[in-house]
Amino acid sequence: MNKEITVFTEGDATLASTWSNIPYFLTATLEEKGYTVHRINISDTGFLQRFYDKFLCRILRHTFFPHTTFRYSRSIFFTRKIQKQLKEALAKYPQSDYYLSTSFSFSPKNYTDKPCILFCDWSYEYLITHFNQRQPDCLEKAAVRRQDALIRKADYVFALFPDVAQHMQAYYKNTNIAYLGNVINSELTKEKPDFARKLAGQKILFIGLKKYREGVEALIQSTKLLHPVYPALELNIVGMTASDCSDTSDVASYIHFHGYLSKDQPDEKALYDALLQDSLVYVNTTPVWAGFSSALESLYHYLPVITSPYQSFTDTFSDTIDFGYYCKENSPAQISKLLQHVLQLSPNDYETLCQNAHAATLDYTWSSYVDKMMQVIQENC
Repeated sequence: MNKEITVFTEGDATLASTWSNIPYFLTATLEEKGYTVHRINISDTGFLQRFYDKFLCRILRHTFFPHTTFRYSRSIFFTRKIQKQLKEALAKYPQSDYYLSTSFSFSPKNYTDKPCILFCDWSYEYLITHFNQRQPDCLEKAAVRRQDALIRKADYVFALFPDVAQHMQAYYKNTNIAYLGNVINSELTKEKPDFARKLAGQKILFIGLKKYREGVEALIQSTKLLHPVYPALELNIVGMTASDCSDTSDVASYIHFHGYLSKDQPDEKALYDALLQDSLVYVNTTPVWAGFSSALESLYHYLPVITSPYQSFTDTFSDTIDFGYYCKENSPAQISKLLQHVLQLSPNDYETLCQNAHAATLDYTWSSYVDKMMQVIQENC
């Protein structure tokens, strides 16, 4: 019998640009497997959101809470707004067999007896205690409590990273929290790149938003160290502009900032795909977290990686990798040394590195992930 699933996302799930392409690939894969999917966009970009984020939260950060992550989407006003949307969706699609939220911050569980599943990367509590390495401030605590209640009530919870799932299992004392692997947020292809051309092209690729500035600035300096020896070297930075860096006075001609490239825009997607196809190596050595999704996507496209050994990555791929290098120090000297290792590889050794990169990701397709997810849901909910 055809199963129906209502999927709640913070953003339009039909757009590849929403949350690292995850809602797009999740819902499309469910449909490919015969499920009827109802997409519900849980978001609010009205006046209250603009007032909160542009004025109130800015004032709070400048006066009392300089490090707070609190914003409108964490407020009780947003919670009350989406509760109405959740009830409307239940009334519109009462025949749904499952309700799945791609966030740990909203769920219709309080209004239905049908199974409610949560699927996200990490909890708000984990974001603050792990990434920010502090305890929640008084603004954040209320949002943490609301999310905690939803997670504890959920019929099943899926976290995208192994260390996150382990933390949440201990924190919530829930046995219904699982890690099933991660996913490649990219169109799948069997086409192999021209490995000799990649090696000769000497193009370095960085993908990441402004929060990875620490990593990109070290990479820029390492590229400048190497360029006199490797004059063909080129650095392509996706997701940031030159103004996002602290020093824009000396941006060399071989360093290219592309800004955010949307996969919903054909020209921008074509450029993004070309960079993945033609680059020599992907580099993001930002400490603590270095862009897992973009690294995984790069690996799938036969692109070796140089990354920091953060826990999610090492738990997924182990402490030793055969498809690139771990950079323990986010320093220009260390990064340039590792880049030289790649630049000096023989064509055969470089191709082996690329083939290993692709092979390491073969278990992370959306088709495989959805099969495992739905099996767990059907067996336990």
